[in-house]
Amino acid sequence: MKFFDKFGVVFCALGVSCVVCAGYVICKPKIDRVGALKERRDAIRERIAAKRAEIDRLKEYSERFAKDPVFVEAVARRNRRVYPGEIVFIHED
Repeated sequence: MKFFDKFGVVFCALGVSCVVCAGYVICKPKIDRVGALKERRDAIRERIAAKRAEIDRLKEYSERFAKDPVFVEAVARRNRRVYPGEIVFIHED
């Protein structure tokens, strides 16, 4: 009877070990995928924040075009725009 008690304990321990190992083998790829998806989510959030900052900068730029004629003229001059009939000398290196 003692042999079967020891055999039962060993068999139960072996069964539990097999279940734990199988669970690890099944769940490990899913856990890795969750980590990869979190990294991807964080990267996308960073891109969204960068795009929002760019949108804010462009809105400010647009508002400045609407309200500041000196700024508009400076941008036009930088892009080599002139008033009609104006003579311009451009020096290029």
